[in-house]
Amino acid sequence: MEKVKMFYKEKLNKVIKDNPILADNIEIDNNNITTLIIIGFIFRTIKLIIIIINISYFIGFIWYIFCELVIDINAYQGYK
Repeated sequence: MEKVKMFYKEKLNKVIKDNPILADNIEIDNNNITTLIIIGFIFRTIKLIIIIINISYFIGFIWYIFCELVIDINAYQGYK
């Protein structure tokens, strides 16, 4: 996220240097704060999705091991 912020900061500095009249216009979103907020939410959403996938993978793997152990215990005791 820091690299995205630096990119937009450099872009704003270029606008200020090249066209000061455009930089003083308050009707234009020169610092692209809405874009930064959206990108931040996208990064957080992707991070949450990755965490959910990892947790569900490990819970599923533990469940698979438990089921195999139960099957092995039942087979050892003579149940089918």
